[in-house]
Amino acid sequence: MSDPPVYWCICKKYCKGSRKQLKAYSTWWRHYRDADEDEKRSIQLQKRSDAFRAFIQSIAPSVVQNGPSDDLGQDLVSLFSYV
Repeated sequence: MSDPPVYWCICKKYCKGSRKQLKAYSTWWRHYRDADEDEKRSIQLQKRSDAFRAFIQSIAPSVVQNGPSDDLGQDLVSLFSYV
């Protein structure tokens, strides 16, 4: 059985701008919903766990070695074909 997902947040209201681990999506959603519009993008970027970030970084070199194409969609397909 895999570990349950872990979410991260950096909102000012609940996390005081520091990166905090959240165990439930509903908690993350409340933080996101209550955040100022100017910080929502940052919260979205922090949402994923460190394991997910490490996975993306581990497969990114194979996409980078081949070089970016003129088609962003194809680059994304190449990057996430390992998922």
